[in-house]
Amino acid sequence: MSYFQNQLKMPKLSVLLLLYLSIFSCRAGFTQSLPSFEKEKLPEDLKINSLSRIKSLKYLYFKMKNDSILVRELQNSKEYIYENSKLITVNELNPVSDSILRVFEYDLKGRIKRQLSSRKGVIKTYAIYSYNDSLRSSTKNILKDDSTLLQKWTITYNPQNKPVKTVVLDGRGLLSHYYTFKYNKYGDLTEQNFINTPSGTGSFLDSSFTNGKPRFDPWNNDSVKFEYKYGRNRIPVLKIQYRNSKMVGRTEYAFKKDTLIVTVSDFWPGNPIPTKRTITKTIGDLKIELLEFLTPGEKTNLFKSTYQDGELFKQEGNCSGCGEILYRIVYEYDTSGNWIKKKRFSANKLDSVTERKIIYAN
Repeated sequence: MSYFQNQLKMPKLSVLLLLYLSIFSCRAGFTQSLPSFEKEKLPEDLKINSLSRIKSLKYLYFKMKNDSILVRELQNSKEYIYENSKLITVNELNPVSDSILRVFEYDLKGRIKRQLSSRKGVIKTYAIYSYNDSLRSSTKNILKDDSTLLQKWTITYNPQNKPVKTVVLDGRGLLSHYYTFKYNKYGDLTEQNFINTPSGTGSFLDSSFTNGKPRFDPWNNDSVKFEYKYGRNRIPVLKIQYRNSKMVGRTEYAFKKDTLIVTVSDFWPGNPIPTKRTITKTIGDLKIELLEFLTPGEKTNLFKSTYQDGELFKQEGNCSGCGEILYRIVYEYDTSGNWIKKKRFSANKLDSVTERKIIYAN
């Protein structure tokens, strides 16, 4: 659902159906503009009245220290700049000086087109993106400090605009590594492969690890496959993940009346007993997440988190010292009805504050 949907009130069943379908979105064959090479992760609390009037939004994060004073969190602030209701720029800011660290620019289709970064106090272009809708390919050129090419990434897509291959070349135009993707007739991912070269990506180990000369170790090739079981309307009810032919994950989907239940289990390769399990129940605007750490022969550690309208309001667990913690959110609004300050209380004590500075267009 749109992050502006706070202005809309949908029936619980419709909300859950949209959520269920969004897990496997764009599954069948229509053609549109290519997706963004990289997606900006927008704040979950980005709720706006009259977006057409917004020129920019700036988020500042504060944390309560010693129960007495608010201090800026060491979390980069972000400023979102709009033009005619479209996001055109995101500035990532230093939490101490508010100077620009990174800049992300977007085209009118919402796709990233350029990324800039601060290098020794100077803002320089870090990456340039291009899209060829007719050839179904997109490119990312990563640049060095002197603006020469460091790497070139190219993604090719199928007619449903799902990536089928990602090729990475070094600055000399030589192949570094690549990825391939395969899908079934419903458009769900069935196979993902990573193929490296001797001069490709990997880990650089210094002498403290090698007990000798520094060494570069290329990463091994890797293969992940997925199997599905489908229910009504060809929507998956089960997805099993294999890495190098050994099961490492299992996801089950159950849609009952007004409740969506998603169970995700993680496994050590080849071990049929899960090491971790996450059960998420969604009932309208309410989400309950149960996290279980499973160790054979030992007590299962449980952690439960409850969210309302995307906001955490209760946490509890069975570990030593893990009691029930209640959270409360209090908003302050401007004259346009948009929130400008969000206070979070834990056990009725102020825990953190998010300030949002809004500039409106004339």
